[in-house]
Amino acid sequence: MFEKDVDRLIRAVDRDISAKDYASALHQAQQGVELALKGIYDRTGITYAKVHDVGKLIGDVPRRFNKQVKKKNPGGIDERTFRLLLAKVSVALRVLTSVREYVTYASDELGVAAASLFDEEVGEPLAKIAQRWLKDAAFVLSVVQSEYD
Repeated sequence: MFEKDVDRLIRAVDRDISAKDYASALHQAQQGVELALKGIYDRTGITYAKVHDVGKLIGDVPRRFNKQVKKKNPGGIDERTFRLLLAKVSVALRVLTSVREYVTYASDELGVAAASLFDEEVGEPLAKIAQRWLKDAAFVLSVVQSEYD
């Protein structure tokens, strides 16, 4: 379930970047990273609150998943690389969640649209970073899911 939704959001981010709709790309990336983390938690039995920033629980994943990582070497990655990817995904979610309101509502009190705030100068590099983070999150989700299928 989570993988299909995350894959759909990856395609949406790719389309948004191509269309130079960087605010939408950032919003879609935030949703995708959040869904990937929720999928990781779901597969490893970690209970999480129904909030947008679920990154604070990331430290529980290696403890729950540690035996499988050492035993089977999922996805051809070692434990250190797995932990590094989890850390990146956690940071990604925190950063993307922090800009979520701005990419959705921009600066209403000043009458500035999100497309103006997240233009090619600012939005494009942020969207490309978010795109990479989303793909990392999808990879970690696929590694975790492959161990539980």
